[in-house]
Amino acid sequence: MGRAPLAALLAVYPSYYVGRRAPPYCAYQGGYEGLKVNCIDVLSSAYSRLYSLSLDMLATLWSSLDICVSLVMCLSPWALVRRAAHAASVAWSSIGAAFVPYLVYLEVFRIRAIRVYCTTTHVMILANFWVVLYESVSRGSSLRALLVGTRSM
Repeated sequence: MGRAPLAALLAVYPSYYVGRRAPPYCAYQGGYEGLKVNCIDVLSSAYSRLYSLSLDMLATLWSSLDICVSLVMCLSPWALVRRAAHAASVAWSSIGAAFVPYLVYLEVFRIRAIRVYCTTTHVMILANFWVVLYESVSRGSSLRALLVGTRSM
């Protein structure tokens, strides 16, 4: 559960700076084959919005829902609710992990700029996916044991 609040913070913090000034660690003068580190290029690109929603807002919504599902999964006294929340967590983290390659593609090949905060959030979303997947299949997982009802946390 500790991974989602940081991802939400990373999504909200830089959105304050849009149209003002670059956040810290946002611009790097060097680059590699035309690829640069520049948040403003990413945030002001045509790819920074999905319909009328900014990708920052979507990342915040994704992380917020992930927090809610994690809380339900860990705090619910009912096994059926925990199992349903776990299934929702697997599905939600899979959606996030499936969306990351598209976002990386946009940054690297379309915008030709990388945003440090986006990259960090991508890593956190993929880590979230792998943790959820591990908790789902590992026989030694205390969460899996709680979900199947063999022992309590």
